[in-house]
Amino acid sequence: MTEEKQLKRKRKFQNGSLSKRRGAHGAWWDLRYYGADGKRATRVLGSSRELPTKTDAEKRAAEFLSALNGGRAVEAGITVGKIIARFESEEMPKAKASTVCSYAANLRKWIGPRWGLVDAGDVKPLDVEAWLRSLPLQPKSRANLRGLFHVLFECARRWEWAVQNPIDLVRQSAKRTRRLARITPAQFRSLAATLIEPQRTQVMMAGLLGLRAGELFALRWADIDFENRLVAVRRAVWKGHLDTPKTEAGERSVPLPPLLWKELLGWRSVAPFQGDGDYIFGCRPNLPPWPSAAMKQIRPVAQSVGIVGVGWHGFRHLFRAALDVVGAPDKAQQELMGHSDPATTRSYGHGLEDAKRRAMDGVAGLLLT
Repeated sequence: MTEEKQLKRKRKFQNGSLSKRRGAHGAWWDLRYYGADGKRATRVLGSSRELPTKTDAEKRAAEFLSALNGGRAVEAGITVGKIIARFESEEMPKAKASTVCSYAANLRKWIGPRWGLVDAGDVKPLDVEAWLRSLPLQPKSRANLRGLFHVLFECARRWEWAVQNPIDLVRQSAKRTRRLARITPAQFRSLAATLIEPQRTQVMMAGLLGLRAGELFALRWADIDFENRLVAVRRAVWKGHLDTPKTEAGERSVPLPPLLWKELLGWRSVAPFQGDGDYIFGCRPNLPPWPSAAMKQIRPVAQSVGIVGVGWHGFRHLFRAALDVVGAPDKAQQELMGHSDPATTRSYGHGLEDAKRRAMDGVAGLLLT
């Protein structure tokens, strides 16, 4: 097509062409139109949950096309897609491997398809809230999407591509809809007594030290100071990738209880790899193990002792609850958990039933005797 014909097409009033497609995560409305340069383009208007009828989709299409029909070149502005591209090339390489994987998936599956072609100035808080509500995701996952969208606009502000961050006004709860498996001290003892090695020592370290799964499985024998009974947490593993712990406070030394000290000595005597540089739970030379593979061996045994839906994070919550019961100071709890923010520590754990019963009996005794 000649440049003259393209310019004529660009000036022509258009209504665009709407189509509905189905994907793995539901149905979506697409708009085909001619851009400011006269070339064919496609834009994702939204999901069928957000735009349940064709009339809804036509209204959104009309809002978008009004800019082109009025003569404004939408492509000349800063789009969310342009922000994403720069973010992927400049900011994501600085992040941890687990963060990069999560960001890439959320940008590719959710933010990019819906918002990539939208001008940064046209992103409105209520539109983002409606979009988040329409997604077939758990509240925590929606909150993660909101957080990533917020990071994108903070970068845009730093690059002077945006004046304000519209995501500041977007409300999205991160409250879990599924309860985390609660583990009682009695269930923990039963599980530890039932498991065989190395899962027994893995569970005991998770419950008695409160380590994150990635921290636990990145430990080498050199990180265990048997003489002074200390565990040095210096790294974490995620799907075979080694990195620093999740937070700066995650690099810490954790005291080793005598019972666990004895268990570790016993495990080292029979472990397949016993050198100082070897991973404590390594299955192959110089390769860190995967926490998820170990949990597959633990979960059926846990279910047999009454723990349903157990995960590594559940042991971390049990550890925090036990710290409360033994009266550990707040600062000590924060440092043992490896949290940078004390508010994060307070959000962990749950009341142990025996401790709550003793507390209620104490209240009754005080008020009635």
